Amino acid sequence: MFTGPLVFDWRRRVRGLPIPRIEDGALAQNYPLTLNRFNHWRNAHITVAAGPSGPLSNSILTGFFEWDQDAMIGDR
Repeated sequence: MFTGPLVFDWRRRVRGLPIPRIEDGALAQNYPLTLNRFNHWRNAHITVAAGPSGPLSNSILTGFFEWDQDAMIGDR
């Protein structure tokens, strides 16, 4: 199960060459929500057939590890 849109993140460089990572929309302590990540998701142009026009943004939190709690819902 994937948590969000699958897009390539080309920001990572190794010896100057772009090495893509797969952005899957997962939020974690070591991979928090940033404006750049949100823009990647929005630029995936996910839509619903026969739905209202415009992009679809949806975040679902079905569970997380305790060490990711600060990233998900803030300080304890």
